[in-house]
Amino acid sequence: MIIKWDLPTRLYHWIQALLTTLLLISGYSGDGSAIVHQASGVLILLLLLWRVIWGFAGSQTARFTDFLVPRGRLFITFGVDCKLHRT
Repeated sequence: MIIKWDLPTRLYHWIQALLTTLLLISGYSGDGSAIVHQASGVLILLLLLWRVIWGFAGSQTARFTDFLVPRGRLFITFGVDCKLHRT
């Protein structure tokens, strides 16, 4: 198995999925779960803040600069001759 993302990034995505599900369930249920909904909202806000910090200070694959791929690399990835597409 090839692991592209580091553990903190994978944990971030799983916790975000769980909190989003909890927000949906507590938001659509009419049983007065406003405290759970508000707490989940605060937690997801803190989680997003942590992800922004980790995007600048984390491992190489977690950094936002790793998201940008040079155009030439895209052409090579998709098997297109770069000499034809120079601008």
